[in-house]
Amino acid sequence: MRKILIFNVLMTLIVSCQTKETPQSGTAIKPFYDIKGFFNGEIKRLTEGGMTIQKTVSVNGKTETQVIEKPNFEEEFKMFIASDINRPAWGDKYFVKEMPIGNQGFKKEYWSKDKILRTKKVIVEELNGNVHKTIEILNSDKSVVTETDAHLYYDMNNGYRISTYQKLVGSVDSVSIDVKFLKRFN
Repeated sequence: MRKILIFNVLMTLIVSCQTKETPQSGTAIKPFYDIKGFFNGEIKRLTEGGMTIQKTVSVNGKTETQVIEKPNFEEEFKMFIASDINRPAWGDKYFVKEMPIGNQGFKKEYWSKDKILRTKKVIVEELNGNVHKTIEILNSDKSVVTETDAHLYYDMNNGYRISTYQKLVGSVDSVSIDVKFLKRFN
């Protein structure tokens, strides 16, 4: 349980150091994939569906696993939602590449043009009309005293993984969290 507490403290620090999102009107056209909207929908879907998860947290190689009957998905998805790239000022800050996946779906990649932006890459794959979707996000942030890299991967049918590497003056922390959904939706 202590490892999970340490992980939550580290994730809170990482999320709190991120750029604050400016409010957008509800009717604004979003130039990129709506990560925030997608995860808000997932919070509702998983909560209403009574999803139970198996969560494995590893902090600097020490691992702990637990089953959580009623997870707080708002808390679980904070890092994903904080990686939303739909900001009015960022409309020209990402390259967009779209590729079909046969006739079953698509893959969209968003690559940062600006080294200052924390979210470097977003990859969205959608198959069979939103029946199966994966989202992969790479974040990187550097300052004078710290360097943080985060890899986030979400599979709407199976679970998600968050891996972070944080280098502070004199210390290095590696944290990963693997979550498996224990209930299947039809």
